Amino acid sequence: MKNLNEVMRILGGSKRFDFEYNENGYSCILVVSSYHSGEEVRLDLSKLDNEMLEALQVEDNDNEEMED
Repeated sequence: MKNLNEVMRILGGSKRFDFEYNENGYSCILVVSSYHSGEEVRLDLSKLDNEMLEALQVEDNDNEEMED
């Protein structure tokens, strides 16, 4: 299992996204792969609860401000 720094390095670089199925047959495992190193991290989004989801979401208007 990767630590936070390793995951953030993968998420911050050039990457490819894909989805895989979990053991219940839902396509909710987000796979992020680094183009350069080939490293990947698998995130099971079905494990999110409402509190975690709220903390991770970025409002559309917040995202627009970052692009300016």
